Amino acid sequence: MGSRRILLVDDNVDDSALALFVLSRELKDAQIVRAADEDALERALLEESFDLAVTEYRLGWADGFHVLRTLRRFLCECPVVMFTGCGGEEIARNALKGGFADYVGKSPRGYLRLAQRVEACLGSVPTQPGPGKKAPGPEIPDSAPSSTSQSVELLQAVSHDLQEPLRGISRFSRLLEERLAEADPDTKRYLRHVVDASGRMREMLDDYLKFLRAGKGKDAGEITDLRAAVDSAMANLRAGIEESGAEITISRLPVVAAGLNDMVRLFQNLLENALKFRSAAPPRVEITAECVDSVHLLSVKDNGIGIDRADFHRVFQMHRRLHPTRDFPGNGMGLAICKRIVEEYGGRIWVDSQVGIGSTFYVTLPAVADSVSEETRESA
Repeated sequence: MGSRRILLVDDNVDDSALALFVLSRELKDAQIVRAADEDALERALLEESFDLAVTEYRLGWADGFHVLRTLRRFLCECPVVMFTGCGGEEIARNALKGGFADYVGKSPRGYLRLAQRVEACLGSVPTQPGPGKKAPGPEIPDSAPSSTSQSVELLQAVSHDLQEPLRGISRFSRLLEERLAEADPDTKRYLRHVVDASGRMREMLDDYLKFLRAGKGKDAGEITDLRAAVDSAMANLRAGIEESGAEITISRLPVVAAGLNDMVRLFQNLLENALKFRSAAPPRVEITAECVDSVHLLSVKDNGIGIDRADFHRVFQMHRRLHPTRDFPGNGMGLAICKRIVEEYGGRIWVDSQVGIGSTFYVTLPAVADSVSEETRESA
């Protein structure tokens, strides 16, 4: 099952923090987005689709029924659970009659029940991307073809087929630029927009293909020395490393049961992230590893601009950019690709960061016995 997306609507900081903690702990695969006001609610519904919503009844700016109407207005037909500390039997009855999937009162036990009720609601509704009503369907045997895998194959084919016409647009746009070298400034500017837009679209398609292929070519028996993967990633980024004056320090790294190409892509994206989002000082990156309970815990620490705590979960979402393209070019896919790779191998990835201080990205991967390479600590 893919990651399930839950929208939490609550303007009480303490209540929502506790609900986030409980839901994140009990629903390991859930992505939870909090909306504290109407602007945040509408922005979330414009940017994402959700499998379930949880809302307080009494908000400073509206009530739970208004939230339900807003969800439906945005064509979001997911189940909605009312979770409130100021309700009663009448509100509970009205909620269930008015279209809410469930009602839970806020209390010490209520927080525990919330996760159970949410799980029950999600269990009766199969997750799927995009807004729209989700109707339960028959259970499909494991041997049946996966609609997800078919979708991936289709997207790969479409992305591949679009590359050629895009190359043509880019090529002929450049020819026009050369032919119209003496054209008026407006014409030259319009042509430049076409060239730049086609280039960005090609980059986006490339990133889509990388995302779709991440972890898909793995061999169950493949073993990779992570030091070799890091070395390859650094070789691919040599120009950027030299241009920025980056210093990359690498500890002894383990051997893992993963594909070399995937591990190169993982570290290349993490290192590229450190090089791109750097502060005024030259980048300093430290890559370390330790084995904890038969799991390798890897970390990539930098001294860059950092990430606000509120954005920790967002940085791993597709096309989720925290900064304008004019300041930091890119498509916002690098960390989403990292997440997909890591999860394909049964691991986790997360970030800890302070704005203005730097970020540390953590990755877990299952350990292989006697799997620490003999590389000694050194600097790039």
